[in-house]
Amino acid sequence: MLYFELIGIPGAGKSTLMKSLMSSNFKLRGTRCLSSDEALIIALKSRKDQLLFQWALSLIPLRIAKKHTNGILNLYKHQNDLLGSFLAKHRKIIDILSNYMQCNRIPNDEKSLVISRFFFFLGYYQAVDEKFDSNTPVFFDSAFLQRSMSIFISPQTAVGKLYYRDIETYLNAVPLPAVAVFVDSDIDICHRRLLARPRGMTKRMSGLDDSGTRLFLTACRELFQMIIEILEKKGIRVIRIQNSDALTTALDHLSKSFSDFSALHR
Repeated sequence: MLYFELIGIPGAGKSTLMKSLMSSNFKLRGTRCLSSDEALIIALKSRKDQLLFQWALSLIPLRIAKKHTNGILNLYKHQNDLLGSFLAKHRKIIDILSNYMQCNRIPNDEKSLVISRFFFFLGYYQAVDEKFDSNTPVFFDSAFLQRSMSIFISPQTAVGKLYYRDIETYLNAVPLPAVAVFVDSDIDICHRRLLARPRGMTKRMSGLDDSGTRLFLTACRELFQMIIEILEKKGIRVIRIQNSDALTTALDHLSKSFSDFSALHR
């Protein structure tokens, strides 16, 4: 697949922006772009190793299935095979993840949650990557770049110093996108958006007071600035989108940036 990723601090609006982009039937080089959730459902339906599962999945409308991808993947009996296939190509990630998580100050219960979710995503990514060739654009809003936030920063402890070397080592061990989109917004705007969300604060941020929330968001931005610097050194294009104003403004900017990307890579 041709992998793209939207990244941003909590409340920046990356998921909302991606939903708007996908709902517009956005195309790159004439090929309709897929969200990672849609790509996963298509990938699981096409597999021939659990026929009853694939038959049941074919009966679920795509718009509904896309909202329950984690639960659907959990029902797939060969999930461990997908994980094994990914780790066969990216073995270093196990040592990097375990060593860093042991050394930092993330609470043990949070470490277990972060690791289990990360390894679950590896199977998710592998299923999509196996299905689609390099001409099919697939957009993620929570892949290897965004998930680094859970590995390197904990909202429940004092925010420690971020080490460029550790982040670079991690990025050298995981698949990287063809293009990263950094969706940014003012810290206070992000905070207000988080408070206004119908489902409330994210689970990891629950219990933080206003000061703790702003401290955490600031640390997340610092992390993404380091990631962007490393990506650009590697020659990976980073599109910066300011999403403090109207969503349509950010969407127009993003569409224009990708039109330029398509023109350059024909």
